Amino acid sequence: MRSRVRQIKSIDPSARLLGIDIGRRWTGIAVSDSQLISARPFKTIELKTATLGVVGDINDVYRQIKNTIRSKHVKGLIVGYPLDHDNQPMKHCVFIQEFLDGLASRGTLKIPVTLVNEYGSTIRAKTEIAKRVN
Repeated sequence: MRSRVRQIKSIDPSARLLGIDIGRRWTGIAVSDSQLISARPFKTIELKTATLGVVGDINDVYRQIKNTIRSKHVKGLIVGYPLDHDNQPMKHCVFIQEFLDGLASRGTLKIPVTLVNEYGSTIRAKTEIAKRVN
């Protein structure tokens, strides 16, 4: 009798997650380790124009992210998405959503995207840096 169980490919052991901190001027990218436990900064990309309406610069940012996804075997994105103290999206979330829509419209987002509340993360980071400097 023939088995009806379909064989499933195993998970690629080189798969990574990509963390993205989308800014109006700078976008930071971090790549996880193979165990998906921690991430290290990988690249900072400058967007020379402050709006998504200018196609040239934003396409370069999209291209760099797409190349990173491919070269690092990325299987999912973690995107900083700042909610306020009432868990409501802040103004910058509109920009982030437009940015992600732009990636999706170019076929770059064929992997899962998880939005993570980064409210207060800059203040926490500055505090940690200040502790280490002193």
